[in-house]
Amino acid sequence: MKSVGLQHLAPNLESSSFEDWWEGVVAVPADPAYKGLHKGLNSLIILGAWAIWNHHNRCVFNGVQSSSSMVINWVKEESHIWCRVGASDLSSILMLQ
Repeated sequence: MKSVGLQHLAPNLESSSFEDWWEGVVAVPADPAYKGLHKGLNSLIILGAWAIWNHHNRCVFNGVQSSSSMVINWVKEESHIWCRVGASDLSSILMLQ
């Protein structure tokens, strides 16, 4: 979230579960700063969770060493690909950088 200027939406110790945190993120009030960004946030969260799951599988099944920077870089690269193929709401978030 920090790399897209939304670090205030990042999980904190009060988030009891991934689902609770996610619901809190998409329940952000209709502030003009967030207009039209909910779908983009959902895309970014889904992409991040998918990247973590895939990296986990590569570590378990292929012996890849665990690396958070590898996951972050993959999310950055993949999000730009998603934008090029039409994820306009995700593109809006990436432009906040």
